[in-house]
Amino acid sequence: MNKKIIIIAVAAIVVIAAMLYFSSKKIEQQSVTTAPAVSVGANPLQKAPDLNPVDKANPFNNIKTNPFQ
Repeated sequence: MNKKIIIIAVAAIVVIAAMLYFSSKKIEQQSVTTAPAVSVGANPLQKAPDLNPVDKANPFNNIKTNPFQ
């Protein structure tokens, strides 16, 4: 009976020590890293040319007709 209590107490101490060790490791490993600051002029496509041919291809884009009039 005495031997069982000693084994359970030792196992509990080992489990508690392991939990404290690994929880302190996680706290030390967590560090906050931030992305570098991006300036406003960092967008390379800000001055991109308009390459969409659909806007220039339709000659009837200004004509508006109502078929029910």
